[in-house]
Amino acid sequence: MPSSIIRRLGPVLLACFALGCHRDPVSAPLAAPATLDGVASANATVHLVAIEGGCWVLETSGDKYEPVNLPLQYRVDGLRVYVEFNSAPSNATKCMVAPLVSITRIRAG
Repeated sequence: MPSSIIRRLGPVLLACFALGCHRDPVSAPLAAPATLDGVASANATVHLVAIEGGCWVLETSGDKYEPVNLPLQYRVDGLRVYVEFNSAPSNATKCMVAPLVSITRIRAG
């Protein structure tokens, strides 16, 4: 009996894994403190995540975002910034640790 269940569920689980049946971080809504015309703004801290050679993440008071265009001068682990951003196209990155965002404006602070 258990082997028949495994035979039935095996293809389903395999398909789920292959198709990525999980919460899609790319399509997750932005939950930044303020939004205006689809652009979110937040105070954040820049962090380097040690995955796949390193990935940069913006961490706000309640969320994390993976910027696709973080300028080099802001790639400093622990740097506090004010950032304006919007959802990035759903291109995959090597880390996929948070929803992808495109920075429209950033400054240290």
